[in-house]
Amino acid sequence: MRHLGSSPAGLLDRLGTPGRVLSNQLTVAAALRPRHAWRHFDDLRHARTWGPAARRALYAHIWADAATIVGATLEPLVGDFVRIRLNTSSTLVWFHEVQLGDPVTLRLALDKQAQLRLLMDAGVPTAVSLEFDRADGASAVDFLRAHGGPHVVKPARGTSSGEGVTADIRTPAELRRAQRWAHRWSEQLLIERQVEGDEYRLLFLDSELLGAVRRSPPSLLGDGQSTVEELISKLNRHRAERAGWAGLTFVKVDLDMLIALRRKGLALSSVPDRGVPVRLKSTPGANGALDNETMAPDALSPDLVAEAAIAVAATGLRLAGVDVITPRPDRSLIDAGGAVIEVNATPGLHYHYLVADAAGAVPVARPVLAALLDG
Repeated sequence: MRHLGSSPAGLLDRLGTPGRVLSNQLTVAAALRPRHAWRHFDDLRHARTWGPAARRALYAHIWADAATIVGATLEPLVGDFVRIRLNTSSTLVWFHEVQLGDPVTLRLALDKQAQLRLLMDAGVPTAVSLEFDRADGASAVDFLRAHGGPHVVKPARGTSSGEGVTADIRTPAELRRAQRWAHRWSEQLLIERQVEGDEYRLLFLDSELLGAVRRSPPSLLGDGQSTVEELISKLNRHRAERAGWAGLTFVKVDLDMLIALRRKGLALSSVPDRGVPVRLKSTPGANGALDNETMAPDALSPDLVAEAAIAVAATGLRLAGVDVITPRPDRSLIDAGGAVIEVNATPGLHYHYLVADAAGAVPVARPVLAALLDG
């Protein structure tokens, strides 16, 4: 077997983060035709313009709605900070980041391995996992072979929204590619046994469940004429035209997408038949409004909600978004074989607003703002 460091990608790794970024870009470019690669990277450049503007407008709407309900006023400050006042009380918000929680607790929650240890100590069902670094890739291969079935590789700390995550890893070769992909974001990586089922985001404030959504991976419908790559470009242009209300993130071609398509016998150059759904990824990080569904309170097992609340208590967070994967949301995680995969310390509120049934969206920012202004 050729040593990883002697491969072209391995040589690029030696250049540090710039080399790993270039290696990932070459992986994407190799999967695209030259003209399509140029369009994809041009779309990426465009997304760096419309993405922040869309996020700014959406959160301006979210906080304005919450302020109207509680009778507060908004005062925009520099750098997208907003001060919200009610009588003698005031608070600062920056998009989804709010003044709930202390810096040490937030930093601890961002360390995925430290968080995992807290959850395990509290008896919360979690995925079996291993932390490793690039110099110790053999231990990850051993883990893959020992536990069987699909696995997920992700950065061990400091990321959100699915950055650097690749799912459905089944072979050592796929593992090495996923390592290289995730290494762009973190020196330390995690490999974990993939939990079967759908992913749900449960938002808690001071132990109370504010809302829950089922988050599916991004998908699209074939039209019988366009390639998968062309359909992705149309999807991204639609999100740009809707100024974020169809989805705040650009659907990027990445390793998770290439593997997900290959599992279905597809490639970026494939032309799906009209009306045929195509799931683009195995993870929901880049999904849009049509991929999210508000969950009615009675659709979730009280035992599952209690397990998620224990996870929040274990991290010490006041405001937290708990990501769980389970095949049966109407049963406890233990009974269904589900698991808590992450507790988010600065959870995005927009997930609860960007849903397929916009009229049924839960305005979670209202109770959050009320707590921020209380006292």
